[in-house]
Amino acid sequence: MSDNNGFVIHEPNKFSKFIKDELNIPFKIAIHGLENSFSSLVTRKALESIGLSLGYDAIPVYSKSARNTVNEVMNRKISLGVVASINNNVGFVDETRQAFLDNGGTMLCITCCTLEIEQCLITHQSIVDINQVLAIKAHPMALRQCLEKLSHKYPHIKLLDSSNEDDTAKCALDIASGIVPSTTATLASEEVIQGDARIKCIKKRMETRHPNITTFPIFMSSPLP
Repeated sequence: MSDNNGFVIHEPNKFSKFIKDELNIPFKIAIHGLENSFSSLVTRKALESIGLSLGYDAIPVYSKSARNTVNEVMNRKISLGVVASINNNVGFVDETRQAFLDNGGTMLCITCCTLEIEQCLITHQSIVDINQVLAIKAHPMALRQCLEKLSHKYPHIKLLDSSNEDDTAKCALDIASGIVPSTTATLASEEVIQGDARIKCIKKRMETRHPNITTFPIFMSSPLP
């Protein structure tokens, strides 16, 4: 099942049956990223595709760390988890892969979703032109998706890897909160600016190659033998 915004959920009937047969609504779902991150967006769309609502039928537990998200599910503290796993242009999300390996790979994928990722340049509200941006501090995966375009078109901008535990929405929040200089931008979903007048999107489609698609497994801990 797909929508017009580059989102696809694979085997929605299987996902719906699992929710109805195995879980009590409302249930908790662990999400790698803060509210309005790409993982959060995928989770909301996946639930809506089977008639459920994030925040009502499924209670989100947001985490900046893929490791924490995976651990919460593998330790059976939370029913389901959602993480980004692989991008068609730049490969595996290293932190997710390592988190699963550290847990022995004992996860059961209920379904997979894919989302066409549009990386937007998010800045402080005072910025009016990209030439005012002196640095971009972003999640390593976001930078990798945009590296060639940024290096070629905007060589004056210094590129800074954030911590792997600083998801795209967290990087935007740092700008809004003044944790980084106002001349530092980030790469994130346009959704991060919703309801926050302190930040804005000054340029869309920063990714180098199209389509730019990331896969998000919705997983649980494997049943006990």
